[in-house]
Amino acid sequence: SSAASDVYKRQSMVSKMITKRADAASVVLNNNILWVVGGSFLSSTEYIQIGIGSSTGPELPLAVERHAMVALNQSTFMLIGGWSPSGYTLSKTFYYQESNQDWIPGPEMDQARYFHAAGLGIDTATSEQYIAVTGGYVGYTLDSVEILYSGETEWQTGKQRATTRPHKKGLVVALMCVYVCCLFTFCNVSCLFTCLLYTSD
Repeated sequence: SSAASDVYKRQSMVSKMITKRADAASVVLNNNILWVVGGSFLSSTEYIQIGIGSSTGPELPLAVERHAMVALNQSTFMLIGGWSPSGYTLSKTFYYQESNQDWIPGPEMDQARYFHAAGLGIDTATSEQYIAVTGGYVGYTLDSVEILYSGETEWQTGKQRATTRPHKKGLVVALMCVYVCCLFTFCNVSCLFTCLLYTSD
C-alpha cells in the first residue's frame, strides 16, 4: 500500500550492530544508548549509539535468546527467562549492577518461559515498584502473569495477587500490562488475554 511505502521511505539506519543476532532483548540506558543483549544463542551484548556506532558490552551470565530485559533504574537491570542453546526453557533471572558490572542470580520464576514480555509497574496504593512478566511460550502458549515486588525474593502469580491484593489493580496496571504485551513488533495475543482476565475483577 502507499501508506506502507511512505513508512518504509521514512525509515533510516541509525547504526549497525557488531554481531548479527535474532530474538535479542534490549533496554535504553539513561544516556540514550541502546543496550542489546543476547539473541541467536549468544552471550555477548553491545551498546548502540545513534549516529556514532556500536561497541562491545559486558558478557551475559549465559547464552540465551527469546528472553526479556528490564531496566529497574538507571544502573540496575534484570535478565528474565528465555531459551538456552541446549533447548531448555529458562525460569532463571539475573540482576546486573552497572557499577560493578556483575551479574547476580535473582529469584527464579514459577513458570519457565520464552517469547514473554516484561515491564515495570507502580502499585497505585503503596507506590511500590514491581516487575510484571506476562505470557510467553513453553511448548504451548502461556496466559499467566508473574509479579515480583521490589525487595522481595519470590514471584507471585497474577491470580494470587488478584486475591491477596485486590486494591492494587486498576487502569494503571491494565495499561502497563497491555504495554508490555506489545513490546515486540506484534502484540502477544495470549498476553493481552491474560491482561483482560487479570484486570477484570
